Amino acid sequence: MRRILKRIQRDEQGQSIMIEFLIVLIPLLIIMAGTFEFGWWITNRNVVENAAQAAVEQVAISGTTSNVVQTANAQIRAGGLNPSLATVTASIQGGGSCALTSPSGNNYQGLIATVVVSYKYQQLFSFLSTPMFGDIGDALNHTITATAKMPVSTEYAGGSC
Repeated sequence: MRRILKRIQRDEQGQSIMIEFLIVLIPLLIIMAGTFEFGWWITNRNVVENAAQAAVEQVAISGTTSNVVQTANAQIRAGGLNPSLATVTASIQGGGSCALTSPSGNNYQGLIATVVVSYKYQQLFSFLSTPMFGDIGDALNHTITATAKMPVSTEYAGGSC
């Protein structure tokens, strides 16, 4: 009889340890998922910022906005993201989105090239966007936008956008 009571007592203790472990494990897994999600968001943001910077450098050097979308998309692809989720706009101050004329003729030196890259963020863990987590889910479902500006450093010899 004594053995049976000890065994029942041991089994109850084992079950309570398992329940306590699960009570601790679930929040720990949610915190880990949130940490991974935040890291993924930071990575996406860095890739989008790098794409905007590379594209504005291309505009500043060439003096035209003709290849800016290809340059930004190449950077986004190199960062491991999907370029079809990106929107790229470019302009040269005073020249609109297709910079063919400037106040001083064909010399664009001194004007400011601007590139805006927007990317629809794709989260890793969809359960983080449930109402249970409140504003965290809203923060994860948004568009990452990066703007880069640089003075144009070349003379524009003509061409089309």
